[in-house]
Amino acid sequence: MPQAVLDLEEEEKAKAPGGRVWLTRFYDKTQSWGWITLDKIAPLGEDPEIDEMYLAGKERPGGKSVFKSSHVKSSCRAAYK
Repeated sequence: MPQAVLDLEEEEKAKAPGGRVWLTRFYDKTQSWGWITLDKIAPLGEDPEIDEMYLAGKERPGGKSVFKSSHVKSSCRAAYK
């Protein structure tokens, strides 16, 4: 992981509610890294219902779409393979 990402930890903690962030690798085309809060993490591979929701492109509770675009949806499906 890039040192620049590690260097952002304290800054991201200061912005996060509760001051807790998790280092995450995003399986997109750039294979990027970032700090995210727990409310942005879905336990993929642990709950078949959540996995199915993402694979089917259903809406999350609260009415928000799981994917921002069809490209993101296809990237998620590719990551599951």
